[in-house]
Amino acid sequence: MQTISITDIADNFADVVALVSTAKQRVLVEENGVCRAAFISLEDMEVLETLDGDREVPTEHVTVRDVQQHLRDDVNEVFLRDERIVLRDDREDVAVLVPRRDVSVLENLDGRLDLEAAKRLLDDQIGEERSA
Repeated sequence: MQTISITDIADNFADVVALVSTAKQRVLVEENGVCRAAFISLEDMEVLETLDGDREVPTEHVTVRDVQQHLRDDVNEVFLRDERIVLRDDREDVAVLVPRRDVSVLENLDGRLDLEAAKRLLDDQIGEERSA
């Protein structure tokens, strides 16, 4: 995961969206030393929606161009209102702008999955050693 200033994101917006949408990289948006939001992949968004269950989270679909033109306003809206903005390009969703809280949830889940994978590998290795 990368943390990038909002100014640098604005200057390289197309590259950031491409990085998130194709490489599945999360990009934290920093403004005045505070991580206010993040761009995440559609796959990450699916995970969040599953975790949301019945909880309604405000989600808006906006064109990539509109988000680029109103980046600071959109980041502030996501930060202050816990809203998600799905970026759409030619009628296809490509990335999502989410509050920092959502990224914390994903990071926590990643850590748990990594821990579970490590435990399985260790159990497999111990099992192989015992059978040898």
